This record gives sequence, structure tokens and C-alpha cells, in this order.
Amino acid sequence: PLLANKDQGDPGVCPLCGGPRIYEMQLMPPLLYYMQQACKDLSSIYSANNWEWLTIFVYTCAQSCVGATGNNNGEKKWLVVEEATIIQYET
Repeated sequence: PLLANKDQGDPGVCPLCGGPRIYEMQLMPPLLYYMQQACKDLSSIYSANNWEWLTIFVYTCAQSCVGATGNNNGEKKWLVVEEATIIQYET
């Protein structure tokens, strides 16, 4: 990831399998422009004008342990696991 400051943060471990999380993607400030264009017709409470982050890192489980599981009826159900995000602000 491209760091905005020295504090890289710790994404922790996967809550399902305990495995490490790996860097998946990074969101950068130009995203704000596109979000503002998409939200033009929404009220100001959804405006991205007050967002002060420089970059957001998204980490996912290295084991890719999220997937479909069976239940008693043989139906497949999906597990949802919260991924880790680290936000860097201007210092």
C-alpha cells in the first residue's frame, strides 16, 4: 500500500479461522470526486465533503475462509465476515 503517514496499523486476524489478514486494496481521495458525482441528488447528510481521510486500506483473510456452508436442510448459506479497514488521516 501507498502510506500517507508512518502509522501503517495492524489489521489483526480473521475472526473465523484466526489466520492473518492480507492487503487487498486501497481507496484514495480521488474516489471522493466520483462519490460526490454519484450522490448529487441526495441530501447533504450523505455528502463526502466532510471526509478528511487520506487513504483507506482494506485487508481480507489470507485463507479465503468465507464461503458457502450447508445447513440441516442441505441448503447453502453464506457466511459474512467483517474485513479490516485502516484509515489514515492527515497529521
